[in-house]
Amino acid sequence: MARQQESTKMYARIEFHDEDGRTRLVIRQGPLHPGDGGMARAGWESSFTKLDTLLAG
Repeated sequence: MARQQESTKMYARIEFHDEDGRTRLVIRQGPLHPGDGGMARAGWESSFTKLDTLLAG
């Protein structure tokens, strides 16, 4: 019999900080299972790479 996955609520907190006229972005996401942090980071980095390409138009 297949093991049933636990349902877990995820959150993403996104903060924008003004630093001398530049914007610093902080993203917190969780809870993540051990070892999933690298996958989450890769997903966010991929999204920002796509956004950079789109904005460069």
